Amino acid sequence: MLLGNYDVALREANEARAVASRVGSERADIIALNGISSIAIDRGDAEAAIESSRMIVELALRIGAPRFEAYGKNMLAQALALSGDMAAAHETHAEALDLVKNQGVSGFVGPWVLASGAVLADTADEARALLERGEVMLKSGAVAHNHFYFRRFAIDVLIELEDWDQVRYHAKELAEFVGEEATELTEFNQDID
Repeated sequence: MLLGNYDVALREANEARAVASRVGSERADIIALNGISSIAIDRGDAEAAIESSRMIVELALRIGAPRFEAYGKNMLAQALALSGDMAAAHETHAEALDLVKNQGVSGFVGPWVLASGAVLADTADEARALLERGEVMLKSGAVAHNHFYFRRFAIDVLIELEDWDQVRYHAKELAEFVGEEATELTEFNQDID
């Protein structure tokens, strides 16, 4: 998916789901569903994104994995916003944020959840505050996917706010993080001039 070839990524995610089912790995199924949901969101397919995100949450609850529940709810909030159901998006995002705060999963998904909240924020001040908290959390240690998703959403929000210095800052930070492993998708999110 991060290579920017969604057709291949979707095929591989569905193949991964089949393998996960065959070997009985619900965690692997969650990872594959996350890819499916991300692709659906990027393609504007709210229905598919909602369905796959709800499946992530259901599986996470079944296996007792709050970190996966947090990112499932985060993805579901994005999907609900895409569908236009902003009340449900805000409620679901609040649940994801509560898991980040209270279940010790901030390093796994915290910055990503905070940046998603900035996208959903009702005011510029709220968006900026969420991004500031996410930046602190990101710099204190977070799993790699946070660097991409946090920076990507921060850039989107800051473009909307026309804060070009901060857009450039986040693009530079993303470029430094990916270094020689840049992909078309990460380069797209870095190319802001």
